[in-house]
Amino acid sequence: MAGGGGWGEESRHARAKDRGRTRRPARQSRATQKSFLFLLEEKIWRAQIGKSKENFFVGRAGFRHGGGAASLVPFKVGSSKVQNIPPELTGTRGRENEKSSMKTVGIIGGLGPETTSEFYLELIFSTQKLNKANRPKILIYSVPLPYDIEEDAIARGKGEERCLPFLIDAAKSLERAGADFLVMPCNSLHAFIENIRGSVKIPVLSIVEEATKFLKEERISEVGIISTLITLNKKLYETSFTTNGIRQVVPDDFQQAKIGKMIHNLVSNRHDNKDREELVKIISEFEGKGVGGVILACTDLQLLIPEHPRLKIYDTMKILVDTTVKELLGEE
Repeated sequence: MAGGGGWGEESRHARAKDRGRTRRPARQSRATQKSFLFLLEEKIWRAQIGKSKENFFVGRAGFRHGGGAASLVPFKVGSSKVQNIPPELTGTRGRENEKSSMKTVGIIGGLGPETTSEFYLELIFSTQKLNKANRPKILIYSVPLPYDIEEDAIARGKGEERCLPFLIDAAKSLERAGADFLVMPCNSLHAFIENIRGSVKIPVLSIVEEATKFLKEERISEVGIISTLITLNKKLYETSFTTNGIRQVVPDDFQQAKIGKMIHNLVSNRHDNKDREELVKIISEFEGKGVGGVILACTDLQLLIPEHPRLKIYDTMKILVDTTVKELLGEE
């Protein structure tokens, strides 16, 4: 059930309807995924063509008069200055200050890839609801994490320290590229949040801190947690929750082993409806432990779009999206 701040299938489908796209089912072939991305790109392309015919012809004229090849790609290049299009034709006159005031976010991504793409889309559409002038400025660094390190960390809960050099490199690269602040839509690797913060001079938002703040504002005193073994062993949420008066309820060892396998399937793009059914079953078993809700303390789990008729489900990825949007727009 999605309510009182919970983020389940109902609210996620409502967001999908608002932005004119349909959520994909849990089971999906690579060919279907490619088809979805192609159709999405084509839809955006056609919408932009319908609104920007005049800009296109101005761009083409710019090319004939020495404007360069950039004038022929007005829909792929975001800057009207690069396209040689006058402000009065783009509708940007008088909005320069609004554009310059929006910050640039750097995303330490690829952990896993599908979650990063979903995080990106959520950022785009959530920002659009609050700012109709232009899209947010987003930089993404997809961490080239070796598969053996990824599998050890997610499925076996060990060797996570081998991820740190990759995370530091990602943070520094994003800072050099012009990011004003950083986010990392991965709970487990927040075990190294202070290392990352110490490696750059720009702010790094913490998904753990923001999720804890959210639950505290919702006056949640106890919550079930579903996460990787690393998150549990490092006591990422337990420490933060205890400090803020929130009791954490964890799965048993057998359930945790299933969760680890499930998450590894997600980052490896091998998940299906059985994973979703298993996740819902594990969530249901928290009902007998006296909690009113469960927090998905692994951003990959939101890909399964779990729902429950009685327990509220709190999605840490959505919480981080909302916080990132506020930071992008300079809101308190």
